Amino acid sequence: MMATSVATSMQAPVFHPTVWGEYFINFTPEPLQISDEKMAERIKELKEKVNAMFQSSKNVVEKLNLVDVVQRLGIDHHFDEQIATALASIHSSDFNSSSLHEVALRFRLLRQQGFWVSADEFDKFKNEDGSFISGIENDPKGLLSLYNAAHLLTHGEGTLEDAILFSRRHLEAIRSSLKPPLADQVGRALEIPLPRTLKREEAISFISEYSNVQDQTYSPAILELAKLDFNLLQHLHQKELKAFTQWWKDLSREIGLDYVRDRIVECYFWSYTVHYEQANARARMILAKLFLLTSLLDDTYDVHATLDEARELNKAIERWDEGDVSLLPEYLKKFFVKVVSSFREFEDELEPHEKYRNVYNRKGVVKC
Repeated sequence: MMATSVATSMQAPVFHPTVWGEYFINFTPEPLQISDEKMAERIKELKEKVNAMFQSSKNVVEKLNLVDVVQRLGIDHHFDEQIATALASIHSSDFNSSSLHEVALRFRLLRQQGFWVSADEFDKFKNEDGSFISGIENDPKGLLSLYNAAHLLTHGEGTLEDAILFSRRHLEAIRSSLKPPLADQVGRALEIPLPRTLKREEAISFISEYSNVQDQTYSPAILELAKLDFNLLQHLHQKELKAFTQWWKDLSREIGLDYVRDRIVECYFWSYTVHYEQANARARMILAKLFLLTSLLDDTYDVHATLDEARELNKAIERWDEGDVSLLPEYLKKFFVKVVSSFREFEDELEPHEKYRNVYNRKGVVKC
């Protein structure tokens, strides 16, 4: 018989209850203003228009602006091939712009796509002693683009390290004199640079900003597509989170681990930031459940199981045999069996040629 759990003789940690309460269990998403069929049809029409814009964009700057807008509005998942083609063309084309914004935008978009661009591209904006030339500190749009681009630096790129310090200092100095939406974009970047921010969060902000900036990059079709796509995905995510919350309630009731944290919203959010696209719904839900099961394991090891119980649970996970749990205490038997059965459910959702992927999921849990 195993030793009595230390948790029975010590006061167990008390986690703050989830701030969401029963909100998502009781939440009912508002119906969309138009049917799914009509929305899908309209999205298809708008995608054709935007695709035509990719086809008609001839010079490098037009392509750069189009790719940037599409990405920041969060509709780039509809145009993966077009973006890849445009950036490949940009990378292979001659580019001699004297605009700091254009040079920095090209640098950022290409590096984000995996193309190598040398930091020497910014030498034209520097003096012989390595300092930045006078005048560019009065170019807020260029400074913002430089600041965002420089955050794609690799180890040892001193030029980009200097660019971050230089652009940040001057952006902070002129921030109060800027007008929206540039002032808002600078504020967001100074908090979290664009390459490091969450794409969906940036899309929320940029949709409203884009509708108020009707310059040469503005397209009503792009904006309408962004709004429709965002509303459709938001509706989908709301329904998923409701179903995910119910899965958690059923799981916690079945295994009875009353000491663990309710992290359902956080786990879904983490998964959502990785796979927000409609086509990735299956991956999004599997990943969210993986996060949650890992969180349950974490709480079990950290705040409840004795050292001996943790060791036996480790052995059971390594063996991965739900019929071999005799040495586990009763409260861990149910938990372990549910972990194994959950992975079986994940595998059932995969096509025959995809099932090998679940092996890597399982290995990840064993090693964590």
